Amino acid sequence: MQDIPDEHHVARYCGRQKQIIEDGKVLGVQPQFFTLRAEKKPPETYLSCDWMEFFSEDRDEQLDGVCKALTGKMDKIGKTAKIAIMSVSSIKSCGNKHSKKIKILQKKKTSSYSGIYGLPQDSSDLDLLAALADEEMIDLVSFV
Repeated sequence: MQDIPDEHHVARYCGRQKQIIEDGKVLGVQPQFFTLRAEKKPPETYLSCDWMEFFSEDRDEQLDGVCKALTGKMDKIGKTAKIAIMSVSSIKSCGNKHSKKIKILQKKKTSSYSGIYGLPQDSSDLDLLAALADEEMIDLVSFV
């Protein structure tokens, strides 16, 4: 596994249930967007994401690559689903402010598939999850 550079970005699928919506407008994500699923067997140890710069330096090509990667992994993409784009350095900085060493690692050299490591296993640090949801989102975009 390799560290994703701090100046790069990762993207995650965000279904409607994890979006904050007011008057029909998507304003952001809920803190639960950053929780690990402890009920999975075995429990999750990282949040999955895709490394955007793996595809290109061009944002449109990155989004196209992420959409294709997610479509290939998921059974269904919801009509209101979004792609949440996050800065690697912002995620790590937020973790540091909450005494968590967060790493974002590429899982396979031949794939954009990556993971956000270092989040609390039991989702007990609600302040951290709220801070990530409130401060660290760069952009929510629709599937292309």
